[in-house]
Amino acid sequence: MTPEKLTMREFLRETRKREREMVRLLGRFVRCESPSGDKAAVDRFGAMVAREWRRRGTEVKILRQRLRGNHLRIEWPHATSRSDGQILVLGHLDTVYPIGTIAKMPFRVKGGRAWGRGRLI
Repeated sequence: MTPEKLTMREFLRETRKREREMVRLLGRFVRCESPSGDKAAVDRFGAMVAREWRRRGTEVKILRQRLRGNHLRIEWPHATSRSDGQILVLGHLDTVYPIGTIAKMPFRVKGGRAWGRGRLI
């Protein structure tokens, strides 16, 4: 079934099937430290995010920045020339925590919740 045809209940059922995979990816993301002032670290995390989106069939454009971390523009190709609607997802690739903070604030899952530093989970 294509995503455009899923009801919310079907979407939830399909998402639950992949929960373990999604939590594993979330853990990889959280463990990839990317302090705001460390361009190389932010760019490493951006490359990781770009790879994951490309694996899902999107077009990823890296908008290079000279002093700070690069930006990503990710477009999910639509099957038809005219879309019935659009979704905008905004986020950021940097955290305020310095490299090494992950040792003090590790990623963990407990009681159905994910915990980690620097990323809204």
